[in-house]
Amino acid sequence: MLRYPVVLTPDDDGTQLLTCPDLPEVTSLGADEADMLAHGADAVATALKGRITARQPVPAPGAPTSHAVAL
Repeated sequence: MLRYPVVLTPDDDGTQLLTCPDLPEVTSLGADEADMLAHGADAVATALKGRITARQPVPAPGAPTSHAVAL
C-alpha cells in the first residue's frame, strides 16, 4: 500500500485545502478532515494515473507526516 503525505490548510470560507508535496498538481477542498482525506485519495490516484498515461515519472511517497492518503 502506498501512503502519500498530504497537507491540510484551513481555507477562508471554513473549508480545508488539501495539497500533496510529492504531486504538486494535487489540490482538493473539503468540509472536514474525513472529507478531505477521501477527496485527497481520489485526487492522488487521478494524478498518478495521469502521470502513468503521459509516461511521466511517478514519485515515491515522501516522508510520513501527520496526514496521508492510502492507495
